[in-house]
Amino acid sequence: MHPHLAGAGNVTMQHIARLAAKTLTCLRHHPFNLEAGTMLQQGLVVFAKNKKRVSAFYKQALGLEVQESDSSHDLLRGHGYEVVVHTIPRKYAAGISISKPPQSRDETPFKPSFVVPSLAAVRMAAASTGGYLKPVEGSWRFRGHVVLDGWDPEGNIVQFKQAE
Repeated sequence: MHPHLAGAGNVTMQHIARLAAKTLTCLRHHPFNLEAGTMLQQGLVVFAKNKKRVSAFYKQALGLEVQESDSSHDLLRGHGYEVVVHTIPRKYAAGISISKPPQSRDETPFKPSFVVPSLAAVRMAAASTGGYLKPVEGSWRFRGHVVLDGWDPEGNIVQFKQAE
């Protein structure tokens, strides 16, 4: 029995409705993905010169939905992930040059890693949005996954893992 109902005696539908309303209110303020029914387990904030293009990459590669969008950021969610793509302010963005195609930023000290249902789908998303996924011959196996690195349209290194 739910702790809020323990010892409640006669529980009416009104009691249950109030408890459900309180629970939903709590969930709105909690990092919970109601569609998938799971807690968000990974989060990433990416600062981007071209927010639209970088958001499209993560949206397509990870199968995310846009939850919020304004001129400063896009909030993408789904499958236990939350990705915020934040626009780099113009005064800083002016000093950043992104080559075409983008070169990987190998010097960065970290690399986000995402489990995906299909590396082939990630490859298609990368190709359509200006990102890149290394050839399958460059993949390796680790802890029951086929692992492959790539980068987003601005060269930020990302690792993708598909279960074997």
